[in-house]
Order: sequence, then C-alpha cells, then structure tokens
Amino acid sequence: MECKNLTPFDALAYSALDAHDEEHHVVALKAAYRLVPGGGGEVTHRCQLAPDDGAGRLLLRDVFEGEVNTSSVRAESDLSPFKPRCDVLVRATAWAPGEEPAARWTARLRVATADAPHPGGGAGARALPGRALIDKTLEVCGPRWFERKAEGWQLTGPEPAASVPVRWEHTFGGRSFVSAEPGRSPLLDEVCFTNPVGCGWMEARYPGALRDAGAPVPDRVAAPQVERPDSRVTRLVVASHPRHAVEAPQMAEIAADYPFAPAGLGCVGRAWTPRLQRAGTYDDAWVAGRHPFLPDDFSFAYWNAAPDDQQIPHPDAGLRVELWNLARPDLACDGRVAFELPPHRAFVMAWIAGLPVPVPAALDTLSVDAESMVVTCVWRALVARAFGVQRMEARFEVDPRAPLVKMEVGRG
Repeated sequence: MECKNLTPFDALAYSALDAHDEEHHVVALKAAYRLVPGGGGEVTHRCQLAPDDGAGRLLLRDVFEGEVNTSSVRAESDLSPFKPRCDVLVRATAWAPGEEPAARWTARLRVATADAPHPGGGAGARALPGRALIDKTLEVCGPRWFERKAEGWQLTGPEPAASVPVRWEHTFGGRSFVSAEPGRSPLLDEVCFTNPVGCGWMEARYPGALRDAGAPVPDRVAAPQVERPDSRVTRLVVASHPRHAVEAPQMAEIAADYPFAPAGLGCVGRAWTPRLQRAGTYDDAWVAGRHPFLPDDFSFAYWNAAPDDQQIPHPDAGLRVELWNLARPDLACDGRVAFELPPHRAFVMAWIAGLPVPVPAALDTLSVDAESMVVTCVWRALVARAFGVQRMEARFEVDPRAPLVKMEVGRG
C-alpha cells in the first residue's frame, strides 16, 4: 500500500493490530510550532508553524533526560498504534516568581477549550476563557534533605532556590540499589513502583545491604522538591517489598499503600504503576491461547504516556494553554505564558475502490517544551486493512472551515 506525504511536515505510515487482531494502516504526522512573543489581550505568545524545526521530526525511540531507563523520559517514541486520549506533556523548569530565590512557590498548568468563558483565579489570577480540561498546580521548594538522626530520618526545611527542574527525579519515588562483586547479582535492587527515579523512598533492607557490602549508610538523602498539593511529603518512606519477584497486579497493590504520590508534568515510564498494569497479563495462559497477539486484558490506554490528570479527549478545535512559573522569566510575561493552539487539522485521504475517502486524524499528543519554547503536535489516523485501501495521502489543513474533499463539477 502506497502512502504519500503531501505536507511539509514529518509523516510515517506503518501497520498495527487492534484488540481483535485486525490489522490497521496507521499514519502519524507531526508538526512543530515556535512560541513567538505577542498575541494580544491575555495571550502572551502565538504559535508559528515551523516545518523546518528539528523538534517536528517523528521520534522512532524514547529519548531520556539522562541515562537510558534510569532517568526521566524526555520524549517518548511517536510510533504508537493508537492513543484513546490526547496526552498533554510539558517539559519545564519551575522558576521562583521574579527569579528571586525562594523556599517555596507554586507552578501551574491550565488547558482549556476555545469555547465558553471561564473565570481565572488561584496561582496566576488571569486565565484565558474556555472550559478547563486540565488545571494542575504543583508545589515546588528548594533543596531539602532527610537527615539520619538517633530518632530516625528527619526532614529539613527547604533552602532558597531560583529554579527547580520539573523532573521525576525531584518528586516522590526512588530506587534502593546495592551492587555486589563484579559478575554477581546485586545485593539489593528494589524500586518505588510509581516512580523508580525519584527520591523520598527507601526499601527497608537498604541500610543493611549497604553494611553487608562494606559501604557507609548515608547521613542524608535528597527529599522531594516537587509535590502535589494533596500529597505533601512529610517523611522518608521506608517500604518493605517482598523478597521474591512480583507481577504487575501485586505491584499495584503494594503501590496503593504508599502514603505519597509523585508529581510531574512529563512522560510516565512504561514500566511504572499504574501504566504497566494497562499492558495486560503475559502468563502461561497468554502463551498458550493468545501469543503473539495482545492479551485479552490489554488496554490501549497503556499507550498514553501523560499522567492521568493530563489526558484529555481528542480535541476537535483549538486549545488554550497557560503556564505559570514554568518558563524562563525573560521568556514569560510576569511569570506567565499563554497561547492558543491553532485549530489546524491533519487528515489522510484514503483511496478505496478508486474514490477518495477523507479520514480525520486525531490529535493525540500535545507536547510543550517550555525550555525551548516549542510546541509539537502528533496526529494519528487509522484505516482498517480490510477496507482494501489502494493508497493513502497525508494532508494538512490550516483553515478549520475548509472541506476535506474538494470536488470540481464541470458544466455540461
């Protein structure tokens, strides 16, 4: 099946199976917009299409902030088969108001539809009109620690800071790892199931494993600097995990007893709870009855990488996005960045039995990189192979009122 890209943007066609083992042709298209100062009114920036921006290239693999699989995911591969909801992802640093070092402050993300008015309020009094789809506040503080005392681990007060990267490394979670002699299995390797790269979590066997390895127990460990308002970390969590390997359902049960939850704006790891559980069950019954197809309990929500509170229905019109204290002060307006995502449409023209059939593509990934002031959008269209598609064309329409099929009618 031939697929032509009739746009200036990056597009790719590939195949995927659905939950019923039916094959679909998938076309993903990605566009980048630069956030340019200006816009008028409460809008501080406008989106400028940037087809030559490298950020608009489709990612064929996950990209990490640091070491692969042991640091936050900077951006996930764009080659998902289907996302049932739209991911809204933000890569940012939280900046103290006025760039003046502070012990504590808040940062906020708001995404709204482009319809009815909505009053502003809270952290950053102004807000663009529209029905809020996401309104998320993070509490941020400067560096702080859990210090080891005779009476146990004690949380220190935060030191002043001008900025804190909003990364999973700075929120609740962690890993307790103690290496052994070369060639031998680690003495201990346990992770917080909800965030293996964070801080503020420790497995109960960690101090003993360090002593067995002849290593000192640290006098202090980092404490979370990014929190949810409803889940402020007040103590070091010392958890007792089973000594044997556990399956995904057991991980979820154990994680449900954690007293705190991680807070972030970026991609949730594929192997983290609750995302891992959506991948389904790969056991002997699956090997015997379903392999190599998806397990019966697989949920396509697994492919959504954003935190659950940053997933929205696929938008069919423009969106309004606002960030407070999440962009460099010299790029923001009084700490605020507000822009309207244009109602541009990607679609696929599928030729079936010699006739053109327009197939709308769903916007399923909206990524805001407040570090580089670039917004990327990924649209995805699916057509069942059973329809006998002869060829497909990736197309892009900037006029929201324009018909997707334009026919010329001759006079006779």
